[in-house]
Amino acid sequence: MPRTASFTSVVLQELLRQLEYAPDETHHRQMNAAEQLLEDIEPDRLYPDDFIVFRITSYRTDRPDASTSVVGNALSRDLVNFIQRLSWDLALDPDQPRGCAVPMDEVARRWGVSRRTLQRCRKDGLVMHWVRGEAGRRILSCFPDALERFLGRHGERIVRASNMTRMSREERASLIQRAGELVTVDPGASLNDISARLAAESGRGHESIRRLLRRNESRVQAPLFKEHGPLRDRDIELAIRARRRGVATRRIADHFGKSPDALHRAVLRIRRRRLAAIPLPWTSPGTEGNAILKEEMCRTRLPHPACLGATGADDMKPENLQRDMEALKLLQGRAAEGMEIMPAAPSVAQLDAVETDLRWTSMLHLRLVLQIWNSAGRIIEERLKQPVEAMPREARLLYRAISLEVICNRIDGSDPMDAARLMPAVEERLNAELDRRGIIPQPRRAAVRSHDAVDDLETLYWSYIPWPHLMPRPLRLPLIDAMPAVDATLVRRRYGLDGGAPCTLSSLAASEETTVTAIERRLGSFMW
Repeated sequence: MPRTASFTSVVLQELLRQLEYAPDETHHRQMNAAEQLLEDIEPDRLYPDDFIVFRITSYRTDRPDASTSVVGNALSRDLVNFIQRLSWDLALDPDQPRGCAVPMDEVARRWGVSRRTLQRCRKDGLVMHWVRGEAGRRILSCFPDALERFLGRHGERIVRASNMTRMSREERASLIQRAGELVTVDPGASLNDISARLAAESGRGHESIRRLLRRNESRVQAPLFKEHGPLRDRDIELAIRARRRGVATRRIADHFGKSPDALHRAVLRIRRRRLAAIPLPWTSPGTEGNAILKEEMCRTRLPHPACLGATGADDMKPENLQRDMEALKLLQGRAAEGMEIMPAAPSVAQLDAVETDLRWTSMLHLRLVLQIWNSAGRIIEERLKQPVEAMPREARLLYRAISLEVICNRIDGSDPMDAARLMPAVEERLNAELDRRGIIPQPRRAAVRSHDAVDDLETLYWSYIPWPHLMPRPLRLPLIDAMPAVDATLVRRRYGLDGGAPCTLSSLAASEETTVTAIERRLGSFMW
């Protein structure tokens, strides 16, 4: 079937999905019922979902939950789309008791309008059906009674459209000249704004004038409008970097010739694309998932990659490995589930929920690494017959990287129920890796100044975080100290820099008794 418009309401989209394997008789009956319902729709009235379902299917739902409603204008468009999609599967004969179907091109010729105008009329309730033409080819057509109903409601619009004429060369030149005059008076006006003003002055369509000006911009050497065009991924990445360096959102938007809202939507899209590129193992949270994540053990004393030295490996205790691993798997599953249902144009709350879960996941993962880190270091020291901290930097980081890779692989591949086997599995795999690399004792190696193992981990761990863009880097921490105390506290709570679980924007807004927008402003350069 050719590409069709998307549904505004969920109820008709779901009803169409349920009819996918229904017999033709059911398709025909509900298609006619939808057309009868369309005659009774008032544009500004709200129609509950259960009423729509009853009128089309004759089935009355007895759901205890509150039903959502659809405004008449949107419902009319969806009903036209619903009827057209059902007719595609039926391949109707053009000769019906209601009359002979008139092809769309013939309707356009009779009314004296363009095919594009008829396409727009469908949004106002012009019903069209796919009928079987010559050689079985489907043709989009209208039945006479549907045309009469539409003319009765929107006859004036068709008359105006039929009286429209093509712009002459002189008229096009006059409109372009007038656009230049308006831009001279108001240099900051956009192409769309000028098109709207010219449409009001000339009586021409807004879209027609916008297309005229757009074509003129692509042909002349000195364009009237300084528009950037659609934001590319490179532009959005540049905007994010600028915002993190403290450049105001308004200034960034002005640089690209966009509104702050347009820039914000573009950033949301690229944030979603980044999340979609992360392979997340999906596991069902189950009934105990929320209870585990609410436990204080999973929400406090969490290390952060940006300030790992403040935590210290010696403060970590290994008795809670299983709980940390369960919480880790639950958060990954919840993030994967959030991505599965996230629309192409997500809201701030939807993105923030997934990003917060992933930050929390990294901190739990790091705590698991820290509980094994020193033990893994002792295994290497026993093999080398000397302290790793006293080795040259290149060799020291090499052995630390081997340890970290083995630890991360075992954590990611282990079941929480086998948490007791985690350390023995790491020891076995690490010894096997050292054997594979041919690591032999080096007791006579010259010693240098000792280095803290946690400092090495802080250097190496960033390369093992699948979503480093979600975590503030150590170089940005001084910016937090320079912020007002109350705002700095918000930033630390949002990213878990205070040792607690990261907070969503909505939870911060609730605790501060303010709005999410106000929290975003206070976070400043740490929002993106």
